[in-house]
Amino acid sequence: MDELLASSTTPLLLLLSKAHYISKMLPPSMASVIRQFLNRIEAGELARPVVFISTGNPLTHIAFQKAGYTFAPNNIMDIGYLSQDEERAIIRDWMVKDANALGDTSEWEDALIKETCGFPLFTSSYARHAAEHLQSYGSVMTDAGLREVLSEGSKSIEFHINHYVFGHSMRVSVLLECIRKSSPNPYLYKPDVIDALMNSFCDRSEAEKAFDSYVQYGALVESEHGSYALSQLMCHAMSRVMPDPPFRHNRS
Repeated sequence: MDELLASSTTPLLLLLSKAHYISKMLPPSMASVIRQFLNRIEAGELARPVVFISTGNPLTHIAFQKAGYTFAPNNIMDIGYLSQDEERAIIRDWMVKDANALGDTSEWEDALIKETCGFPLFTSSYARHAAEHLQSYGSVMTDAGLREVLSEGSKSIEFHINHYVFGHSMRVSVLLECIRKSSPNPYLYKPDVIDALMNSFCDRSEAEKAFDSYVQYGALVESEHGSYALSQLMCHAMSRVMPDPPFRHNRS
């Protein structure tokens, strides 16, 4: 890192994706190095202007704490749901700037937005598939091409949901039953979820592990009041697989 910083005096933008894994990726011996490096950026002690941006799930700031660094609250941003205008801007950028789309992209934007529901990860995934298709077909938009993009985008989302939500969150049906009981105000408290898990023939140790998996892999997000709510990803997952999901899925 020191060699990189010393290589020039021009501004430098550092990007780290999937930062919620940082506490697992770094051995304990590296924690102090990362902490010192980020402290130097924050204090403006480097020989060039540096901006550090990391992205991850809602637990990313906790992962950094475990790795030895705590961000100031005003340096943490919850993106939340995208508005339709924001989604259009993202999709249009991928299609026009990356793939030189020929003609009005509005029809494709409308079709993709219907599938993404304002969730940033899904918006960028569908937009990327659109750009890759256009790059392969001379930037020409066709009805058949749109159907292919929608199909590929859906496969990506289903993989993400199955792998990152259901694949890691034990006893999802128990969690959903807890949410149904608390509907229409689906805020959960850990003791209630633990009791429900134990009633499903878990012992307390297994129930604690299951609850931790809900939080660790983004199914539940803790509020500042100590309660838990479904994450955006879980809401979207449920809306895709359940005809009558036990919550309101919106952009608020």
